[in-house]
Amino acid sequence: MKKIILHLGFPRTGSTYLQSRVFPKIKNINFLGKPFNKNYSKIFYEFEKKIFSYDDLYFEKRKNFLGKDIDKLFTNKINLISHEGFLRNTRFYEKKDKFYKGNNYSNNLKRIYEVFKTIVPKKNIYFIIYVRKQTDLLPSYYSNFWKSEYQISKSVNYAKFINNCFDPNKFNFGKIINYNVLYDYLVSFIPRSKINFIDFESFFSKEKNKIKLFANLFNNNDQYIKDLINYNLINSNKKNNNYYYKDLHNLLPKVFKKKFTQTSELENKIFTFYKNENLKLDKKIVQLNLKSNGYY
Repeated sequence: MKKIILHLGFPRTGSTYLQSRVFPKIKNINFLGKPFNKNYSKIFYEFEKKIFSYDDLYFEKRKNFLGKDIDKLFTNKINLISHEGFLRNTRFYEKKDKFYKGNNYSNNLKRIYEVFKTIVPKKNIYFIIYVRKQTDLLPSYYSNFWKSEYQISKSVNYAKFINNCFDPNKFNFGKIINYNVLYDYLVSFIPRSKINFIDFESFFSKEKNKIKLFANLFNNNDQYIKDLINYNLINSNKKNNNYYYKDLHNLLPKVFKKKFTQTSELENKIFTFYKNENLKLDKKIVQLNLKSNGYY
């Protein structure tokens, strides 16, 4: 029977590596992307933008049609879609559409689920979310998506970005990576057994239980999945203690590229901000083992 798995990211949790070196090699599945091939890209782009932009009344009216549009890509086996952009609230921040300043990512996840339910029974819909220790994820995210953040505030730098993350009157990526809040939201409309949180650190160090969880989702052999993973090949903007901005002076050696260092003061600030919520989540999903990986 047809099964749909949606891999959401988070951004900077090995998504590109999974999309290029793991997902395409998993046996007996229909991997649709990301990256989406030329036959699918327009369909997914239009699907995504409609999900993000329709008002509630129009979405309810059109969700069955959205399902029919995307269903033509699915086969009667395991279908996998991977897109970390669904968890980026700066997604669709475009200069040509100045009226549109990002998206309501949580509402989008619920809408995607509602569309998928028009295609298959809800028992056949699964979500995969990779999490990463916030003290590592935030500087990695900022170095990679600095252009998006800079468009929002011309005076932004990494220290200001972190302060904005924790400012209760501002909303940006720092609020999104409260994993416990996201989990509570997802289980409000998706069965717990269909939501799979996997920590980046354990998975890419090939911890047995995480590999088994992943392999079982795809009805694959644990050892086969384990052999696909090579942590050393995961792209990173970090070298030693420095983070290098992506695509900035790309033709020059790294020594000339713009960079920043995360101070111990900022690292402690990030750790303190998230530790209690990470503890709560660890109690809800025992296989995560966040404490041993320094989340709290």
